[in-house]
Amino acid sequence: MMRYIPVMLMLVTTAAFAESIEKQEYKCHVITSVGEQVTLYRWPVEKMNYYMQRLPMKKVPKSGPGRRPLIKEVVECVESEAPFSTAVAQKLDANLAR
Repeated sequence: MMRYIPVMLMLVTTAAFAESIEKQEYKCHVITSVGEQVTLYRWPVEKMNYYMQRLPMKKVPKSGPGRRPLIKEVVECVESEAPFSTAVAQKLDANLAR
């Protein structure tokens, strides 16, 4: 019985840590090397600005066959259910397959 106690403690602390990280889905309007598009991400809520600032010069998440374009600029990131503020981003979002 005593040898199971450390294992049980590890499981409980791991489960508690996993629950403490709340992630949110975001959509970002970005300008890439091939044009403008909307990309989807899932980030921890408290680090949204950090991850958004790190997007330029990263590749777009895998979206289809072929080479992935580089992100040149992030125009706006919002929660996945929220609307974009610009008409261009709203139109791109309406055409996005989910």
